[in-house]
Amino acid sequence: RIMKLTSVKKRTNAEVLAPISLCELGLPYILAEFRNRHLLFIVDTGATESIIDSRVFLLLKEELKTRETNSSARCVDGSEITSKLSTAMRFKVNGKKCNANLSILEQTPHAFDIIAEESGLRIHGILGIDFLTSNNLILDFCNKVIIRYNANKVA
Repeated sequence: RIMKLTSVKKRTNAEVLAPISLCELGLPYILAEFRNRHLLFIVDTGATESIIDSRVFLLLKEELKTRETNSSARCVDGSEITSKLSTAMRFKVNGKKCNANLSILEQTPHAFDIIAEESGLRIHGILGIDFLTSNNLILDFCNKVIIRYNANKVA
């Protein structure tokens, strides 16, 4: 039995949020606007939680509320990152509202600096699977777009 792949763009209960941009390393990223500031986030379906660089948080901390958390994760380079604070952030992607719960890193992952060196992009954070699911987003690599799926509207 052969499965036919169907584009999610053709569904009536989905809208295009933004094009998928790929950096030179092949990583998908999106540009988010937060209070007239532009932030660059890698979209990582392998990341269980979303994170923001501590350096970026220090610049925005007057505009964000924090809460205590205790989490740690292992980076792709093998290093471990920890977070004792998190924040909820509302921002726009391509003019459309999104929400993210972001763990505030105590140290910047070495991978952020590697990405900056190799691709010339300064990464401000990573949006993980928690961001994608809470915003009903699907990465459609066939059409190179991010789709927002409306679960309340029947296809």
